[in-house]
Amino acid sequence: MAIIELKPQVKVELSEILNGISQLDVKELESFFNRVGTLLAHRKTRHLSEREFQLLSEINKGLPEEHRQKYLALKEKRQLSALTEAEAQEMASMVAEVEQVGVRRLENLVELAKLRGVEVKALMKQLGIQAPLAYA
Repeated sequence: MAIIELKPQVKVELSEILNGISQLDVKELESFFNRVGTLLAHRKTRHLSEREFQLLSEINKGLPEEHRQKYLALKEKRQLSALTEAEAQEMASMVAEVEQVGVRRLENLVELAKLRGVEVKALMKQLGIQAPLAYA
């Protein structure tokens, strides 16, 4: 396992860092994941303009984890034809939210692709960007 130097003379095994990360609550873990995603995209793209950085930050934002989990649970229940009327209304509202997130993400991908002069699919492949599970 890799060792990471935090400060001179302070080295920590990657497994210890991952253990610490595993103790974060969902909101903190989401924030951490978004920051790591942005960092990874930044490393893959050498020098980012301020606009590219903003776009990548927005692209890496997804549905909040608690919403995503609820959406997936309702989606599964719908497939089993077991939704109550209230759950069906909640599902419709969540579908609209998921679609809004997807639209914003796609708009940002399109703008970033135009800035870089590449197709959206090529940009996504370059950056290792995939659609979140909630959109599948």
